Amino acid sequence: MTFEALLIPTAIVATDLGTGDPVVFTRGELVPALRASCAFPGASLGGMKMVLDCANGAASSLAPELFRALGAQVTALHDRPDGRNINAH
Repeated sequence: MTFEALLIPTAIVATDLGTGDPVVFTRGELVPALRASCAFPGASLGGMKMVLDCANGAASSLAPELFRALGAQVTALHDRPDGRNINAH
């Protein structure tokens, strides 16, 4: 998923660990920006297995992708929103 695909203009802010300066993401892939904004250097979810209930919400496709990118083995539930089924499980 990309910033360009979002219906609402969005910016994600992270910090450059070398300089302490803010880094603002407004274009391109969302996962790298999200990872940077909540990063703990050296942290990994590698080897962790999780079940993620996405409640058919707006981030249903993004949340599993983000946790997989961090190394977790994800089983996603309720991750297919159709505009009518949010929290309907």
